[in-house]
Amino acid sequence: MLELCIEQRRAGRNNGAQMNGDGYRAVVDGLLTRRGLVYSRQQVKNQLVILKNIHSFWRYLQVHTGLGRNPDGTVDAEFDFWKTHTEKKPYLKKLQWGPPGNLELMEELWRGYTIDGSTAFAPGDDYGEDEGQDAWPQEEEEEFQATPSTKGSSSVGHC
Repeated sequence: MLELCIEQRRAGRNNGAQMNGDGYRAVVDGLLTRRGLVYSRQQVKNQLVILKNIHSFWRYLQVHTGLGRNPDGTVDAEFDFWKTHTEKKPYLKKLQWGPPGNLELMEELWRGYTIDGSTAFAPGDDYGEDEGQDAWPQEEEEEFQATPSTKGSSSVGHC
């Protein structure tokens, strides 16, 4: 499935974040032709969400501070970490024992489109060329003139 999605990305029907209708149709047709598997568009979409979650979580594990590595390269984390992070997504548990088998294909398909926290910044952080400058352009102050007051007696109405 990932290979078919990569083909659609190369054809311009999948930008890595989403695929258009023609792309989904080509993937569904490709699965039938190449593998004899009958999938609906929604099934393909659901499977891609799972695969993207696996890829995203793997990338997160690679940049997360506080996690160690076992001698075999797998992530060394406490039981509670895995329980918390995989509670509603049990398919992520297999990442305890190593990277996903199709990691290279996932990287090719979603490179630059997954969120792992490595490029996050907090509002107000200085970054880029305008470092140290305000993000909003300075506005010129307007000069206000006082409203003319009326001369004469002021009468206050009494009831």
